[in-house]
Amino acid sequence: MTFDFLEIALFQEDGAYYVKEHIIAMYPVLPTMQGVDHVLMRTAMDELFEFCRGREERFAEQFVWMEILLERTETIAAREKERIRRELQVYDSLWENHPRVKQIRAEVAASKAQLEAQFKKGRAQLEAERAQVEKGKAQLEAERAQLEKGRVQLEAQLEAERAQLEKGRAQLETEGEVHGLQHAIVTLVRVRYPALIQMAQQKVAHLDKIDALNFLFEQISAQTTEDGVRALLLPTVA
Repeated sequence: MTFDFLEIALFQEDGAYYVKEHIIAMYPVLPTMQGVDHVLMRTAMDELFEFCRGREERFAEQFVWMEILLERTETIAAREKERIRRELQVYDSLWENHPRVKQIRAEVAASKAQLEAQFKKGRAQLEAERAQVEKGKAQLEAERAQLEKGRVQLEAQLEAERAQLEKGRAQLETEGEVHGLQHAIVTLVRVRYPALIQMAQQKVAHLDKIDALNFLFEQISAQTTEDGVRALLLPTVA
C-alpha cells in the first residue's frame, strides 16, 4: 500500500476558510494561518467545544495545541495574540485540568526548582569565591603595605649608614691629614734642629686641628734660629 501525502504550507492558508467550511480538524492549527484574529478564534473555539462536548479531554488536547502554536506563530501580531489569549481564558479550567498539562507543569516546576537550587548553589559558590578574592586582595594590600614600610625603613637605614660612612670617611681623612702634618712638623724639626725633636713631638701630640698644625708648620719653616723654633714649641699656657 502506498500513501501519497499532500503538503500544506499552513502559513499561506486562509484561516477564515476553514472556519467557514467548519473543518474542525484544522482548528488547532488555525494560529499558524493568515487572517486569524480574536473574533475568528473565539468562533472556532466555541464550535470546537460544542463538537467535543462530553469529551473534554479531547477538547483540552486540541486547546493545548492551539495555545502552543499561538505562542510560537509569527503570522499573528503581538497585539492580536493578546486579544486571542483573553478570548481563550474562558477555557482555562480545561487547560489547567488536562493530564498532559499537569505533567508539563510538574516537569516545569521541577526543572525550575532544580534551576533555582543550582542558581542558589552557584551564587553561594560565587559569593564564597568573591569573599576569598576580597580576602586575598586585602592580604595582598597588607603585604604591599608591609613591603612599602620595609622599603622605607631600609632606605632610611641605608641613608643613615651612608651618612655614618661619609662621616667616618671624612673623619679618617681629617685624621690622616692631621697625622701627616704632625709627622711633617716632627721631620722638619729633626732635620733642622735635632735637639728640639722631643719638644716637637710633645707639641704636635697636643694639636689635632689642621689649621693649627698648618700654622705651626709655616712658623717653624720661617724661623732661622733654634731659639725661635724653641719658643714656638713651648707648651701653650691654658
